[in-house]
Amino acid sequence: MVDRKAVPEIERFRITRTLGTSARDGLYVAHDPLLDRQVAIRTLTNVAADASTRQALLEDARRLSRFRHPNIAPIFEAGDYAEGVYLVFEYVEGETLEQILARGPLPIDRALALMRELLDAAAAAHEQGILHGALQPANVTVNPEGHARITGLGMALPDVAARGESHLPDTPYYLAPERLANEAATEGSDVFSLGALFFEMLTGERAFAGDSPAAIRQAMQAGALEPPSGRTGNGDERFDALVLRATRPDPAERFASAREFREALVVAVEGEGQTGDGSQDFILRRIRRKPDFPGISSHIREITQCSDDTMKRSVAELSNAVLKDYATTQKLLRLANSPFYSNFGGNIRTVSRAIVLLGFEQVRTAALGLVLFENLKGGRHSGRLMEALVGTLFSAMLARDLAEQVGGVESERAFVCALFHDIGRMLVLYYLPEEADEIRIRVGQGTGEGSAARQVLGISYEALARSVLEDWNFPREIVTSVERAPSGTLPAARDADQRLHRIVTLASEMGQCITQADRDQQGALLTDLRRRYERALGVDARGMQRAIKSGREHMDHFLTVVKLPPEGREPLNRLKANLGVQIDDSDAADIEAAEGSGEAAAAATADPAAQAAALMETLTDMLDSMVGGFELNTLMQTTLETLYQTLGLRRVMLMLADREHRVLVAHTAFGKDAETLSGRLRLALAGKGDILSLALEQKKDLVITDSHEASISRYIPDEFRQALDARSFLLLPLAVRDRCIGLLYLELPAGAAVEPTVLRALKAVRNQMALAIRQARD
Repeated sequence: MVDRKAVPEIERFRITRTLGTSARDGLYVAHDPLLDRQVAIRTLTNVAADASTRQALLEDARRLSRFRHPNIAPIFEAGDYAEGVYLVFEYVEGETLEQILARGPLPIDRALALMRELLDAAAAAHEQGILHGALQPANVTVNPEGHARITGLGMALPDVAARGESHLPDTPYYLAPERLANEAATEGSDVFSLGALFFEMLTGERAFAGDSPAAIRQAMQAGALEPPSGRTGNGDERFDALVLRATRPDPAERFASAREFREALVVAVEGEGQTGDGSQDFILRRIRRKPDFPGISSHIREITQCSDDTMKRSVAELSNAVLKDYATTQKLLRLANSPFYSNFGGNIRTVSRAIVLLGFEQVRTAALGLVLFENLKGGRHSGRLMEALVGTLFSAMLARDLAEQVGGVESERAFVCALFHDIGRMLVLYYLPEEADEIRIRVGQGTGEGSAARQVLGISYEALARSVLEDWNFPREIVTSVERAPSGTLPAARDADQRLHRIVTLASEMGQCITQADRDQQGALLTDLRRRYERALGVDARGMQRAIKSGREHMDHFLTVVKLPPEGREPLNRLKANLGVQIDDSDAADIEAAEGSGEAAAAATADPAAQAAALMETLTDMLDSMVGGFELNTLMQTTLETLYQTLGLRRVMLMLADREHRVLVAHTAFGKDAETLSGRLRLALAGKGDILSLALEQKKDLVITDSHEASISRYIPDEFRQALDARSFLLLPLAVRDRCIGLLYLELPAGAAVEPTVLRALKAVRNQMALAIRQARD
């Protein structure tokens, strides 16, 4: 229970937990009732009396709120309160590094993975002129997927720190000696903190000790830190020089930047030839320069970054990530209505509804598979690439069923791990055709494919896959699943992670056996595989045959949605022949028909009568959902997505006013810039007689056809114009018990208009949304 008298009153936020306080600041967990989410709030009371410092800090915080990195918890907003300034951060679920290190040193592979992420994050922040200033284990949270997230960004806000007005945290063991002398934070001081963190990850002990800041600083300045391998007696000496350089007392003798620190770490791990101008960086630079790679990477990264820690945020985030690609969206919806998952009678019309009915992980997994299939097509080696894709997809289907049999592993995680198990080879076939040719020549001369790849590329397929998947922000278990299993009979899996990896490698080896070996050899090869994996997973011959049968059926369902190009027919027919399936040409026709259905549906919704009918169906769906208990956020997100797709909007937002009607906040958004608007766009309601006050105070439905027209332009608030710059849009206020609580914002594409029949149906949906909010509150 929180002592309400002991916590500050901060705007709309309700403090639920105190994480720590001092005379100068406090750190709390709070609930944001407006956006219905947990947040972390840091209060700074030592700036209360200085108006200029407060203003500078707020301006810097707002600038920081625009910075995004997957390994940094962002600042959502900042403001004044009675006792000082507050900063609102994303609340990150998981364990802090402090809690993890209390159990002892980390395994070397985990320490390296976390350290790379911390250095990536720090380097990205430094390149934007952003410092942390107080990095310590308590400010690093490891989320349930195993990724590090730096919290507390802004403890040394740039302009304030530069004026020497930042303050020291209460835990000085990780601060550079110049920071303990009250000097401002610099990149060099953050590098020192990262070195001290790395030391503790490797040894389980603090690098520097002392009973006061002065004593700790004296220990640092002595420059006599024992190498981490010496502290433990059996550590890895490769990292000693890195830690000692990063923690040197003189800033000029440390790494010049977090980026240089990271490059040195890669050299220590991979060897001199794997970084700088070496093979790995050279290959990655060539792939990244390909015209379509940035777009593919961006889309995949957006999908993988959608967190399911808090479902109320993740449904909209994942929906928006999928909706950015029309082809992926249409195929995903057809897949959701196909027997691949289960048949809902063709009733899933939005990505949001698919997430609600099928589950977050299932939709994310399917979306990743579809993006992979949609983009890795064509090129010089299109035939070989299709052969690899067909084999990979079949292996993923096998992994899905094997996971259900073995237990202890989610089937969807096994599916996606297997789907990306051979991504290194596929990237080479698609992006590096000359190298792929040379590898094939060497394989023809008797060299194993893995060895040939290392000879030609300078790195293995697996190393290439790890680098790309890490760049795409994939969970740790998917990154590690690209490794091949050791040769010989495998012992029992020691934990869930190894069990997942063994399922993936078994599925991959079974897939290769079935797609590449003659049918008369398959029996013996599958028997060898069963013996190899029997102790590791406990699978028997009957279980393997069940997985093959189930994989074949799921493959058929999947390929009724995902169209294979002509060069994919041969590997697919070969797979079917090896599975003993009768081949006919009707499959291709079915796939062609399914492929066109999305465009036909899109054309239909452009007709006003069809749009009005679709909106009335949405109204019926809402009524059905509200008969029993329902989740308001899910209903709002599903309805907004339907409006976005049905009307072909540029963007749509549900905007809610705070209790005092001082500010309007974007609760949920779909469409252009949705990820930067949702939960972050805040419009002041100070104006009188502008369009926002007219909509909210007088409950007027506004249809703005041209906001640039002189007679209209003067009623558009500057803040609104700068944030949205929309020409044609609708503002439909939401009234609950005669009080306007917010509005729907619907932005039309250029030259579009809303027909009267559509507008009437749209208002009916709006009214039902207001009723749903009222019912949920009651």
